Amino acid sequence: MFLFIDILQAALLQMGSVTEVVAQDGPLTKYRMADSCYIETYCYPTDSFLVVETVCAPVCSSRARVYSKENESVLHECLPDSTMLFPEAHINREGQLVWSDNGNLIFLDD
Repeated sequence: MFLFIDILQAALLQMGSVTEVVAQDGPLTKYRMADSCYIETYCYPTDSFLVVETVCAPVCSSRARVYSKENESVLHECLPDSTMLFPEAHINREGQLVWSDNGNLIFLDD
């Protein structure tokens, strides 16, 4: 497991949260860090891996980065379209980053 995930798990465990793997499909793994926090990782066969961090409270918003396998440094921050209010990201089975906008959820009428 990657070092930063171990660090997050330790911090959440101290706060009383338990980290669990909720889905694993080859190089794609999804972790539930807390009730409203998820991390998805995709390990590429090359020298990097993609990490998507998503927090939902009440609307989901994500951050995506590509890290080096060698020293876990950030190689690239993946940014959504600038028109998105609350960008949410997912990694599909092919390792592609997919963005959607959750901004419309906060404007729903009752």
